[in-house]
Amino acid sequence: MRDYLKFFTVVLSIASFQGAFADATTKDSSDGIVKRWISSSVDHWQTYSQSGSNGVHKFTESDNSFKIRKASPPSKNFRTGYTFIYNKSLYFEDLGNNISYKRNWLGSYKPVKLSSNSEYNAAGYNFEVDSYSGLISACPLSDDNECKVFNFQPGSYPYVYAQKEGSVLSITNYGEAILFKNGEWCRMSMRDDIYSCTNPELPILSVPRAIQFYSSINYQGRVLLGEWPTGRLYEFDGVELKPSNMTPPEIAKLSDKRLGYEAQTMAEYCGDLFVGYWPKGEVWRYDHLAREWQFFKRFFSDVEGEPFIPYSLRESDGLDSSFFGQRITAMVPFEGALYVTTSNLRAWTAADSAPATIDPSKVAEYGAIYKVTKPGCTTSYSYAKD
Repeated sequence: MRDYLKFFTVVLSIASFQGAFADATTKDSSDGIVKRWISSSVDHWQTYSQSGSNGVHKFTESDNSFKIRKASPPSKNFRTGYTFIYNKSLYFEDLGNNISYKRNWLGSYKPVKLSSNSEYNAAGYNFEVDSYSGLISACPLSDDNECKVFNFQPGSYPYVYAQKEGSVLSITNYGEAILFKNGEWCRMSMRDDIYSCTNPELPILSVPRAIQFYSSINYQGRVLLGEWPTGRLYEFDGVELKPSNMTPPEIAKLSDKRLGYEAQTMAEYCGDLFVGYWPKGEVWRYDHLAREWQFFKRFFSDVEGEPFIPYSLRESDGLDSSFFGQRITAMVPFEGALYVTTSNLRAWTAADSAPATIDPSKVAEYGAIYKVTKPGCTTSYSYAKD
């Protein structure tokens, strides 16, 4: 009886998810079965920028497997890679050499003078930052009313934004959480890993908390944020930010050790949640049907005897010891694929050389671009509205 109830609960929760996002039907030409599209908005933040404008992801349930194919890079110097959407098109940004590339439908690249946008639009406001002065502004999009300005530690800057039910959360690289709700700002206090405005901290946070958040996503109605150094996922309900039960179990069981895991990127594709982790370029996938986490892939090669941060124990070469740590800097759903981009830590310029102790085939894994595909999954975007 207990197993039956468990099965019934899982089926009911899946049906509820599908019903909430059910869309038009499509016919599978192979077997004549009519399948229903399930759709959801693309709403995430990945380290440097917001998801593309008015994105909609659609998929049909199937038993098809995911396929992974490595795409050619836009340049031999493309190492500190990033991916973003602008005006319905896909761009790959070289953060080390300050150049971006637009990818066309043939798979070729065109150099362009464009970079990812750190501004954030949500809840009818545009959020802009002056990091030098330590100011964040919420400016109404629909009228000429004055912007609501709030201060934070000068020289720091927001690492992530998230929105839920009209509330917008911004968290700086110092770990300072700032909430914009009902047209007013609040500096959130942190107690027992829970951030709230119940007892707001009036002074600016001038010393880093050694806690950072890099990514956010609205997944099945839950707003999740990725954290460092535990790698846990937190949940924002519009009022509070607190640890979620959605963290991959293998990461969660190590969280008390604060090893330095960083949930840097999150994306939805085919109804599943993908989370990319520093420092080994690993991706975990939450199977929305099985309701469980599975290790998806490490997008770098394993090296026998490697430290927690790869190559961090190499001989001194003038670069940061963590320079060759491994990031999943972006996972962007676009058309029929999920584009995954890898990177090192910080800017790898054309003048920087990898030490001879790192095999050239391993060097080529930095700035790599992968296409993850599964039949019946597609994402579209529309032009941004002024």
